[in-house]
Amino acid sequence: MLFSLQFQSQLRRTRPSLITSLENAIIRAAETSGAKVRAEHRCITASFDENTIGFGLDIRLVLEAVLQALKRTDSELYGHACIFGQDIAEDGSAMLRQLSRISGGTGIWCSEPLRRLLDPYVVFDEPPGNDAVETLLSTYWQIRELKTLIRLGALSSPYGEQIQSVLSQGNGRRVVLMGPGYIGKREALSRYAGTILGDYPPLVIRFGSGGTGLSCITDALSPPIRNLIPPEKLETLDAMGAFIFKERLEDEFTPFAIRKTGHFLRILLENYIGLALNRGISPVILLEDIHLANPAAAQVFIDYYGLNNPENTDVHIYGTCLSAPASGDPDAESKPVLGSWAAVFPRILRVSPEFLASPADSSQIPQDLWEIAYAAALFRQYFPPFLFLRLFEEEGKNPAMISRALDMLVSLGLLEITEDPLPGERRLGDGKDRIQKMVQNRLLALVKAGKLRPGFKLLQALTDLGLPASEELALEALRRDLINGTCGALRRSIEESRFEELVGSSHIPALLYIFRTLESLLWGNDGDISAAFGEPPPEEEVPSYKVRLLSYVSSYKLGIHDTDKAVELIKEAMHISQGLPGNRGLAQAYRLFSLVNLSKGRLSDSIEYFSFAMEQAEKSEDFEEYALSAYYAAATQFLFGNIAKAERLALKAEETALSAGLSAWADRARFLRGKLLFESGRYKESLDMFAELRHNPFSALPEAAVDILEAWAYRSAVFLGSDEIPAPLVTKFPNTDARFFEIEASYLAGDYQRTVELSDRLLGELPDQEFLFIEQPDWRSGFFQGELLLFSLKEFRSSMISAYRALALCRLGKAGREDARRSIELIIQDERLSDMDPNSAFYFFAYYCILGESGALEVDMDTAVSMAYKRLQRRASRIDDADINRSFLSRHYWNGALSRAAKEHKLI
Repeated sequence: MLFSLQFQSQLRRTRPSLITSLENAIIRAAETSGAKVRAEHRCITASFDENTIGFGLDIRLVLEAVLQALKRTDSELYGHACIFGQDIAEDGSAMLRQLSRISGGTGIWCSEPLRRLLDPYVVFDEPPGNDAVETLLSTYWQIRELKTLIRLGALSSPYGEQIQSVLSQGNGRRVVLMGPGYIGKREALSRYAGTILGDYPPLVIRFGSGGTGLSCITDALSPPIRNLIPPEKLETLDAMGAFIFKERLEDEFTPFAIRKTGHFLRILLENYIGLALNRGISPVILLEDIHLANPAAAQVFIDYYGLNNPENTDVHIYGTCLSAPASGDPDAESKPVLGSWAAVFPRILRVSPEFLASPADSSQIPQDLWEIAYAAALFRQYFPPFLFLRLFEEEGKNPAMISRALDMLVSLGLLEITEDPLPGERRLGDGKDRIQKMVQNRLLALVKAGKLRPGFKLLQALTDLGLPASEELALEALRRDLINGTCGALRRSIEESRFEELVGSSHIPALLYIFRTLESLLWGNDGDISAAFGEPPPEEEVPSYKVRLLSYVSSYKLGIHDTDKAVELIKEAMHISQGLPGNRGLAQAYRLFSLVNLSKGRLSDSIEYFSFAMEQAEKSEDFEEYALSAYYAAATQFLFGNIAKAERLALKAEETALSAGLSAWADRARFLRGKLLFESGRYKESLDMFAELRHNPFSALPEAAVDILEAWAYRSAVFLGSDEIPAPLVTKFPNTDARFFEIEASYLAGDYQRTVELSDRLLGELPDQEFLFIEQPDWRSGFFQGELLLFSLKEFRSSMISAYRALALCRLGKAGREDARRSIELIIQDERLSDMDPNSAFYFFAYYCILGESGALEVDMDTAVSMAYKRLQRRASRIDDADINRSFLSRHYWNGALSRAAKEHKLI
């Protein structure tokens, strides 16, 4: 585009503000439509990309802005010239000189190719044909005026008024419109809702739009509804909505995601309905295309608003649905026709026209509109309609142009066509690829921004859009589906040999190995894991793939206690990942290296590398890895002795796991918090925590978790001195915590003979080692993924059991005291007993107690209590919170007893 004014130099001197305002308006219009503008002394030059979608509408809007700007200033100008055409920059000056000799040089001209594109929007004059005009301008058409942007024969459904009339005559507040597509059901309901609501907006849930699952529920928080919601509630809804938005391409969901969506719907409806009723308005909920609803999304709404819901009887709920077979009695047949939706809609209104309205004549529809219709139809598969303008704008399109185009397309009905092919697909030629590329860009931009979770469905969408998955995206999508536990479609594609179509064949061996091994680590038992790792990993050259392969094998080696091999593998993984963009995989490698150090008793190194792991996970926004690193860091801080810091890290692990959708790890982190309360003597708080987790978990607790929670709640009650919690049935606990807690309880209750009997029985059944689960919550014991990362199962449990057995023997009389003394001395003289054992001070205190029962010399008693108290003080000194420190020393049952003994021996 070239734009110039006659006598421009004089005008700049005499009317500078006028000329600046005019030129700024033209520059702004061109730039808004995506042009690169250069303003020189004599003219304005703008270059447009003619390959962008809706190019004709872009130029039409620029023309409109130019004409409006000229209309405001024309009376004070001496003439103007504006030229639109291809490759006119070199001949621009000559063309402007020629135009200055034609009608004073005033007008807007357009080249022949551009004229054909703009013909639906502009009225042209014939090109000048006299001899005074050189060949240079002989094919340029002068623009006379712009055509009104009419609806191009917009659809008007003959059934809209009929539907509204029937609705207004009925007394039902819950009605579903059932009929063929494309007869105006949506428009009729929308208009009918307006007669009830006035200016108050209806709440609209569009099933099957903008994704395949739960996101249609959160998309109901559209701009008109947002304006109603109080800011504090809006903040809560946005936080939940952002989580669910990430899952919008998926059709498999975790129980946690479904519950979160239900919570979102409850808050949204309570606020929307409450605000309407407070204004004296009967609220209206519109459910569009209920036949397209994902079962999980449908159930979320039905569970909240089924037929038996007695609340909010003033609420109108209307739905639309494609036709079902005709019947004589709609009410009687609602259940078989609607299925579970019959709980919401007791009444069906069937619309069965003899003929259907037809779309406008497609030959009248410009190519620009077909392009935008096709792009919008693609967007509609992945995004809610209220995001369309922003999505187009992010691709450099003028939102004003897109808004007008969408208005026309809605009127034409083109945005409601959902059958294959999509609107305009066959008319676009090469333009189809360009539009698909635009949609790809938006999907990938959301993934990069962390707003959309990569998964199998994303790979499928990108393939449908003509883009094979990149190596990194294929790996990440596979990992995320497995971590999320929603990999049914992924597994089917692998079993049916279709996965290769999405990711190519070159990396299939590595991806299949990763799938098998990671699935076993995350969801399998020890047998599944051993079977998955039965074959060595395939050779793989892609560094990021190799890092994951090494990490998973390292996690398996840790599980079978082969720490030497684990450290060798993880060091290689760390080295490779440090050379990858964003250090991909490094956070997990750091975490595993921390666990290797922990298993070797190097707690300082372990703590340091956990901090590295969390820092790297935060930097790379790998929140799943951050949650696991924070959990294990909390467990390590507890072993080190800093219970306060362990609590902070456990809370961080819980919160991060929830934000990432790892509800099972959030429950495990909450259990760890309860255990830390117990270990610092806050028994009432730990009992409450275990009870709350038992009855209100974030995930569906496995039976083993329920058993463990019952056992730890019982233990808390015992130390609290309460008999409110019954002893768990130890027959349910062949090798877990309840049998040890039964020994503790029998000792504290004074039943020493039973203590010895139970101890002898359990000591004879302890295995040397058990498999360590690293990547999934381990509910076999409250000591797994904690103490049993540092100590072997047999040495840790046998020490605790033997200490209680020795204490009980002492109390049974003289015959057992020598045995008791030998038993406790074996524990305290064991070189492997370190300050990192949470029970270290207890063992020395038990030795002190046994010496006292055995009539030992005072000097020996002084020495024993001093050794015990020093260990307790060293451990307490690491707690960086004064209140927790005091609780640890005074409220903890055994620590309090030791502190009193230290006072008696004048150590305090």
